[in-house]
This record gives sequence, structure tokens and C-alpha cells, in this order.
Amino acid sequence: MGGTRRDILRIAIPSMGSSIFDMLYSFADLAWIGRLGKDAVASVTLAISLYNMNYILNEILGVSSVVLLSRSWGRRDLESFENVGRQIVIYKFLAGLSLLVLTYPLSPYLLSWLGSGKVPPSDAISYYRIMALFLPFSFLMGTMMTTFRSIGDTKTLFYVMAFGSISNIFLDPVFIFALKMGVAGSALASGICSTASMILGFFLAKRKWNVWLLRYTKLDLEVLKKILTIGGPSLIDSVNWNFTRIATVKIFSMYGVLATATFGIFARTIEMAWMIGFALEGAVTTLVGQNLGRKDSSKALEVFSEGLKIGIFIGFIVSIVVFTFSTPIASLFSKDPQLVKSASEFLRCTSFGFFFMYMMNISYGTLIGGGRTIDTMFIGLLGNWSFRIPAMFVMKSLNFGYNALGIIIALSIAFESFIGLFMVRKKKWLKFEV
Repeated sequence: MGGTRRDILRIAIPSMGSSIFDMLYSFADLAWIGRLGKDAVASVTLAISLYNMNYILNEILGVSSVVLLSRSWGRRDLESFENVGRQIVIYKFLAGLSLLVLTYPLSPYLLSWLGSGKVPPSDAISYYRIMALFLPFSFLMGTMMTTFRSIGDTKTLFYVMAFGSISNIFLDPVFIFALKMGVAGSALASGICSTASMILGFFLAKRKWNVWLLRYTKLDLEVLKKILTIGGPSLIDSVNWNFTRIATVKIFSMYGVLATATFGIFARTIEMAWMIGFALEGAVTTLVGQNLGRKDSSKALEVFSEGLKIGIFIGFIVSIVVFTFSTPIASLFSKDPQLVKSASEFLRCTSFGFFFMYMMNISYGTLIGGGRTIDTMFIGLLGNWSFRIPAMFVMKSLNFGYNALGIIIALSIAFESFIGLFMVRKKKWLKFEV
């Protein structure tokens, strides 16, 4: 057991280190934007919500690549690893380019609708359009990260992500204030730094592991079939989560700018906390995939058990921190007293959801490592559309305050975590062949 725990932490801790840099950047980014006022925070919240919709297409390739690459690496099959990786690079670049062409002209209409006429759309449009220009490279950034995680070399990935985050922290005020670009400057800084990190990461993968994925390869229909088989449910899951986010922002925007900005601070906070969970999830996914690639089911089960213990411990600590330090956390994002008070109360109401989030991460990591993306799809659909969104609409129609919506969000996370653990216990993921 101790060896398995060390393996999980060996992969997860550098990923957590990367997440810490991402957290620092997210704090700094929204803090800089917060100096422009709550309208700017609300506008960026809208733009990010729409931008994240693009990752629907990314998911069908991203989750598949984790499963296929980790199993190839577990078998020590470098030829298969590079073949799959290079094809995914081609598909992802084309997907990002297609979304850029499609969404760039439509963004003003979509963002105006999303803001319900109560959130000024101009800043949201400029932020989104600049971010969209980097979509093809952003998708390739995901493949670069997956490459290192599938190998289990998150230490090198840590250095790459640290480079990108630190660069971004310093570039943000230059573009936002010195060049007087406002929120558009934040988007431009993010795009430049993430692209530079992507290129650096692929170069280091070649140098250290002799893996070079930025090369054309003949498309393999058998690999494409596997990608679609595993990625299809993930595509639906991504559609689900992105539409859930859009519906959530839409409901909050009905309360006005203050509620939308409050949700924006909550969303940034839980995204940063989720980065730690994502590191654990990624470690579990990698080790489950590698062990199943070696046909070692008992070791894969051990990975889940040890990962769950770690997740429960971290979840307890994070939920206490969010509840206790809600006001300082909110103050990092804005100096507006009204917004700080609102966000602080909201974070306290939702703090218990952070505890359950990490259990959900572990169950997701286990199921994805086993190729059971159909199970994660089912969890998301059930949690969001049978509970979260209907309950939020009921609360709004009954004129409850938006803190009640936060409690619903936290309860839905708990609900989904229990479904995930149930799915893992059924053990179908141990028998999935790819």
C-alpha cells in the first residue's frame, strides 16, 4: 500500500505544484481585472463561460489520449505511443481552428444573450475574441500536458507550467495597464504564455523521453475508432458540463452584475481548488491505465483505494480553509466592499462542496483510467440535469437569494461524488479493453 501511495504522490505532487502556479496566476489575473471594477469581473466571467464551451470538442480527444497513451506506456510500446499522440495532435489542431472560425463572428450575439441585458458585453467580446485566436494552440497545450501525465513525468511538466504561469503573472499588468488594453490585455497575455509553454513542453518531451509528437503521420482508422469509442461519452460529458456552466451563469445574470461577479469569484476559487483534485485525478488515471495495460487488476484497485484516502484528507483541509478564510479569498479578487462581502458569504455557504469534490475526482480518475467514460458521462448528466439545474431554477422562481443557488451547487457535487464511488465499486472499469 505504501508503494502505491508513493506512486500516486510522485505523480500528483508535481502536478499540484503546477496547480499552485495556476492558482497564483488565477488569483493575480482576476485581481488585476478586479481593479477595473465589478463590471469587468462580470464581463470576463461571461467570456470564460463561453470560451470553455469550446472544450467540448477537446474532450473527445483529450480523455481518449489519456487512456490510450497511458496503456501504451504501461506496455512500453513507444511506437504505439507516438502513433496515437501524433494523430491526436492533428485532430486537435484542426478542431481548434474550426472553432475559431465558427465562434469568432458569433461571439457578440452569444455573449449579449448570456448577459441577459444586465452585464455589459463589450469587454466580454474583446476578451473572448483574443482568447479564440489561440484556440488551436490551446488544444495542443492539452496534448502536451497529457503526454507527460501518461508517462508519469509530472516533474518536467511542473517546470513547464511554472514557466507559463510566472510569465503570465508578469505580462498581465503590462498589457492591462501599461499598454492600456484592459481585459483584452489579460486575454492576450494568457494566449502568448500558454502557446510558449506548449512549445517548450513538446521540446522537453523529445529531449528527455525521445517522444516527438509534432510530426505528421498517416492517419490510422483503428486508432480513430478507439478514440471515438472512448471519447464519445466524454464529448457528451463535456457538452453537459459546459451547458451546465452556461445555464448557471444565465441564472446568476438574472440577479444582476453583483450576483454574476460573485459567481465569477466562486468559479475561480473552485477551479483553483479543483486543480489540486485534477492532479490527484490525473495521477490515478495514469496509474490505473498503466496497470491495466500490464493486466494488473489488483494493483489498479489499490491505486483507487489509496487515492480515495488522500482525496478525503485534502478535501477536509480545503473545505475548512475556504470556510475560515472566505473574506481574505474574496478580497484577493476585488477591492469592492460590496462584492467582497457578497463573495465571502457565498464561499462560506458552498464550502462543504469542496470536501466532496475530491472524492469525485478520485472516482472519475479511476473510471477514466479504466476507459469507462460512459460512467462519468452518466454521473454528470444525472447530477446536473436531474438535480442541480432544476433545483436552481426552482430557487430563482421562488425568489430565494443567490446564496441558495450556491448551496444547491455544493449539494450536487456531493451527490455526484457518491454516484461515482458506486460506479467504481461495480468494477466494470477493470474489464474494459482498449
